[in-house]
Amino acid sequence: MRQERERSLPMWAAAVWDFVIPLGRRFGEKLLGTALFAHDSIFNAGILEWGYRSLWSKSRRVFEWTAGFPLHDSLATTENLIGWQLFYTPLRLLGCGPVAAYNTLIVVSFVLSGLGAALLARRFGVERGGAVIAGFIFAFVPFHLNHVIHIQTMAVCYCPFALYFFDRFLSRTSLRATLGLAAFFLVTVLSGIYIGLFLLLVLALYAIVCWSLSGPPFRPQTAARLAGIALVCAGLLLPVALPYLRF
Repeated sequence: MRQERERSLPMWAAAVWDFVIPLGRRFGEKLLGTALFAHDSIFNAGILEWGYRSLWSKSRRVFEWTAGFPLHDSLATTENLIGWQLFYTPLRLLGCGPVAAYNTLIVVSFVLSGLGAALLARRFGVERGGAVIAGFIFAFVPFHLNHVIHIQTMAVCYCPFALYFFDRFLSRTSLRATLGLAAFFLVTVLSGIYIGLFLLLVLALYAIVCWSLSGPPFRPQTAARLAGIALVCAGLLLPVALPYLRF
């Protein structure tokens, strides 16, 4: 636990320095990313607030987005961002306003990116200092910074965790690796659909490379369990996928 905190400190410090301190007391008043391109940040903040209000209402008609009225399932025209409710809902319940909650998600995504990449680097045998550097580079690479206006793109922060658990799963199909892989794949898809699709391709290629080279050998049992995970994830994602298919 102490090592995890040590690895996350540089990412927290950089994220706070870049995004929190410049706004200061206006952190709860001005959306991050609006200086680059205001439209998407305002748009996504509205979707997050709609998700928070509709998911926990009695009707739970999340995809009957009022901004798309009179069309049915109108939220299917864009990203639903449901996965981000993992952080957004607790923040709103704790009293954060929509702007402060949205900005906090951006900051958290950078920290998660760095921590996940550092964890993956350690999995591949990189020493602690090198893992911190790897995490810092992945978290604050220019592509990542330029897409701060797209919170759906920030869902890439979950990908290193998914790869970490996938590598463990291929080596030994433990319950922890299975649950970790499924959980991080699901939250990636629900936070950014196209990032989730990219992750699916990466996982498939990763498995092929591992089985083709000097990685864990191919085992029918592992492939069968992977198919089982895929079916479970597909079943859990079905209620979200149906509105897109209907629309």
